[in-house]
Amino acid sequence: MSGQDENRAFEWVESLMDGKIVEKKPQIRWRQHWYLKVRQADGGIVDVLLRGHRIPGGHVSPDEAHAKAMLKTDAETLEYLQGLPIRTPRYYGFNEDLGWMLMENVPGEAEITGVSDPELRARIYREYLHDIAVIHSQPLDVARVPTNVHVPRNSADMVDRYMADTKRRFDEEKRNVPEPIFRLGYQWLLDNPIGDRPLKLCLCDVGPNQFIFKDGAYVAPFDFECALVCDPLLDIAMMRMREMTYSIGGTTDHVLYYGSVYEELTGQKLDIDALHYWTMFGEVCFGLWFNKGAQFPLPKELDSVFILAWEVQQRRSIVEALADKYRIELDELDIPAPVSNVMTTAFDLMKGQFREFYSHKFEEWNSALYTDYASALADSLGRSNEFGNAFHGANVEELSDLISRKVDDWRSGLAILEDLIAQDYEKDFEERLKFLHRSALRQEYLYEPMQRATGVSPRTPLSRLYS
Repeated sequence: MSGQDENRAFEWVESLMDGKIVEKKPQIRWRQHWYLKVRQADGGIVDVLLRGHRIPGGHVSPDEAHAKAMLKTDAETLEYLQGLPIRTPRYYGFNEDLGWMLMENVPGEAEITGVSDPELRARIYREYLHDIAVIHSQPLDVARVPTNVHVPRNSADMVDRYMADTKRRFDEEKRNVPEPIFRLGYQWLLDNPIGDRPLKLCLCDVGPNQFIFKDGAYVAPFDFECALVCDPLLDIAMMRMREMTYSIGGTTDHVLYYGSVYEELTGQKLDIDALHYWTMFGEVCFGLWFNKGAQFPLPKELDSVFILAWEVQQRRSIVEALADKYRIELDELDIPAPVSNVMTTAFDLMKGQFREFYSHKFEEWNSALYTDYASALADSLGRSNEFGNAFHGANVEELSDLISRKVDDWRSGLAILEDLIAQDYEKDFEERLKFLHRSALRQEYLYEPMQRATGVSPRTPLSRLYS
C-alpha cells in the first residue's frame, strides 16, 4: 500500500463532483488507482478514475515529494491537452496536498499488443500516432508547460543537463556490475553532438499500451507523468525502445507514418540522423537512470523482476542502434544444449513449489503477482543452471580475446573492457559491438521466463532506421 489517505481523497472527489460515490474498485501496483462511480446532483452516474502518486521508496520515486511531483506533471499535462484538437480523457482536478488527480475513466482496453489482427493493430496505432504528432506540432511558446517541468534555453542546453547528470552517474554511483554498453553509448554521444533542434512539450513515454482503444478504434492517450520539453523525435526514439518491450511489429513504417503527419502539420521533414541520435540519448541517459534498479534490485519492490527483464533488453538496444547506424551485421544467439548437474533436481523442486503451491495461496492482487514474479525468477535461475556454464564459458573466452588478457572473473573483465572503451571507444569498434551483443543476448535468454511473466516481448530487436 502507498500509505495515501483514500478516505480524504473520496471526500475531495465528492466535493469536486458535487455528488456521492456509489461504487469503488481499487487497483494498486505502482500507485493507488480507484475506479469510482459518482452519482451527481441530477441523478446521473459519472465514471471517474482517482489516480494516486507512485508508491514512494522504489527506484522510480525514491520519496513522496518526487512521487507527488510526477503526479503533478501528469495532471497539468492532461489539463493542457484538453484544449488541443485530440482525444483525451476529461480532466476534473488535482489535489496537490493529498497527492491525487481525478480524471474520466475511459472505457476500453490498453494492451494493443493483445490485438491479433496486424492490420487492425496498425490502424489503431496510427490513429494514436496522429494525435501524438498534433501534440508535437504545438509551438512551445503557446504550450502550457507543467509548472515543475524545466524549459531549456535550446536543445543544446537540454542535452548538456542530461549528459552532465549521466557523467555524474558514471563518476559517483556504485555498481555491482560494470556497464561497458552504457559506456560505449555515452562515449559515442560525446563524439557525435547534435545540431540545434526544435523544442516542444512532449510526453516522453509514448508507444504501445499507452492509450485506450475500444471496438477497433483509438479512444485516448494516458500517462503523462514523464512530460518533458525536448525535440519531438526524442518521443519517437522512446517509442522505438518501448516497442521492443511491447512488440506490435511494423515500427519502422509507423515511424515513417508519424513523420508524414508531422511534416504535414509543421512543414518539417523527419530527420533520420536526429532520430538515431535521440535513440542513443534516450537509451543511455534515461537507461542509465533505470539501471540502478537492475544493479541493486529491491526485494520489497513489486517490479524488481520487471526491471531486470526490461532493462537487459533496453541495454541491448544501444548496441543494435549503433549496428544499424554503421551497417554492422550482428550474430544470432547460439543456444547450447541444456546440461543437468547435481542441483537440477533442487531447481525443479523450487520451480514446482512456486507454481503448484505458493501461487495459489494469495487472493490479494499484489501478493499473487509477487508470487508469480518470484516463480518466474525461479524459472530463470533454473534456466541458468542448465545453460549458464556454457554461456559463461563463451563470454569469458570471447572477452579474454577482446581485451588480450585471460579473464578469471567476469565482472573484473567487464571493468577492464569499460575502461578501454572510455579511453578509445572507436578501437576494435565492430568486434566490441558484436561481443557485447552476443553476451547481452545470452543474458536475455536466461531472463526470458521473467520477461514472459512481466509482459516483456522476449528478444525483440530494435527497429531499423538505415537498413
